[in-house]
Amino acid sequence: MTLKLFRYLFIGICCLLVLNSIPTTFVNADTSSAKAHSISSNSSAALSQRSQRDIEYNITIDQLPLTGIELKSVLLHSNFSQSNDTINNDDLLNYYYDILSSGVQNVIVDLELTDNIWTLVDTSITFQSFLSKTKVFLDDTDTNLSANLFFMMLRIQNNSLTFIDYSSPSQNISALLEHGLGGSYIYKPDDLLSDRKAGKTFDMNGVNAVNGWPTLNRFLYEIRRRVVISEISQVMESDESPYTFNRSIMHFDEFNATLDIPTTVEEVRNTSLIPWRFLLSNFTESDGPQYISYGYSPIIANKFDSSNILLLSDLTTPINSWSWKVGEPKKQSSLPKDKSFTAYNCGYMSYTVHNISSEWIVGNCYDKLYGLCRSYNDNFGFILSENENSYFDFDSFSGSNCPDGFDFSIPSTPLQKLALEFFLKKYEMGNINIWIDINSISVSDCWVTGGPFASCPYQKVMSGRNFTRMLTPACVCSFGLLVIVTLLNLLSAPIHDNRNNWKKVISKMAVPESDGVPA
Repeated sequence: MTLKLFRYLFIGICCLLVLNSIPTTFVNADTSSAKAHSISSNSSAALSQRSQRDIEYNITIDQLPLTGIELKSVLLHSNFSQSNDTINNDDLLNYYYDILSSGVQNVIVDLELTDNIWTLVDTSITFQSFLSKTKVFLDDTDTNLSANLFFMMLRIQNNSLTFIDYSSPSQNISALLEHGLGGSYIYKPDDLLSDRKAGKTFDMNGVNAVNGWPTLNRFLYEIRRRVVISEISQVMESDESPYTFNRSIMHFDEFNATLDIPTTVEEVRNTSLIPWRFLLSNFTESDGPQYISYGYSPIIANKFDSSNILLLSDLTTPINSWSWKVGEPKKQSSLPKDKSFTAYNCGYMSYTVHNISSEWIVGNCYDKLYGLCRSYNDNFGFILSENENSYFDFDSFSGSNCPDGFDFSIPSTPLQKLALEFFLKKYEMGNINIWIDINSISVSDCWVTGGPFASCPYQKVMSGRNFTRMLTPACVCSFGLLVIVTLLNLLSAPIHDNRNNWKKVISKMAVPESDGVPA
């Protein structure tokens, strides 16, 4: 019985060793929160916005395209409720949350002092409750997968300043911002000064600059900030709020664009020298995307109410997706797989001559196309590879098929995309499809840059080949242990199977031997 117990114990230990030798292969890398909101969904719009954010990691935050709305026009006004609709303040704030979830990254907030409390103009919504709802959104999206920059512009009514009591928490805007949003989310003027002193700010070409801004990667992931706040009414002194920048940091146009529309690559470079370019206006479905391609961040001032607020997405969606064609990138499950050499996991740029425009589309990685190459020293200097190749041939380890001084690349901002279109026009390329550095080869629907072997930052993955290689030793050990266990079961110890024979042997040995010499 003791030997049988030992045998079972041995089998159990062997099983534990085998199980422990099998690696865990697929793990979600973004484990900071289980919360997943709109931008973390797998719709084409969400994939588009996420991929755009990811290619902007090394772009300074002042050059980012930010879709915005003027709240008092779009949502928070006295005439928003139509017909017999009964819409209270909570309903309005929920609308606001949904608008942020759709990809809007910039809002203009008009404030006035009502009964010694800051409220949003033309509503009874307090600034404190507005900030609380904003913080809910920031908390819900504070993951590597969903986090993005949020720009808030404060416009304060002049007549309110006469009655401000800065010692009152309900009237002190700095206290409201700190309590409502949390000081750790806000990128302050002092943070910018510290970054500039530490050499963490850059110009349009990624060169360290004392008057530059930090990259999106540093902003979101190194110092973990989410919000930039500017007081655009210019009625507050800079020392009255350590959390807000004044209007001088930006170029802010209202209804009429004052910046020259770039028509050459050099003019594109000049436009990029201007930080934070905003245009507040009434937009159509066509001119919103047009202005974002010129380097502006459009702020929508169109009037909406409860009967047509859903139409806001008709304006924001094409502005948000400045790169991909509408409906792209398509989910992998919806793409064709009718050929042996088929892998619809790579992005190409389709350029059209007649309107000098381009859009990104998901293509078969095995197709032969020219590749896009960019200068090491000039973010607006593009050329094409000398030969057509499959996407897999544009691997940085093998030279990426780009000339010396250039690397396989992708336009990272609307202005870079415009510079590329001007290059193609200048050299009369005609209608052409070009491989760009974006793919979802490592993980379906996770669009990344860095060549064919780039990994998805949101999921740890292992190729089938590596998985087999790691599992093979465990399988061999398991088979060997199984053989040993089987033999132990089949070949029982003699003391159990031949007990009677052993008794005879022992009895025979117990008979006393005769003394003396045998006769």
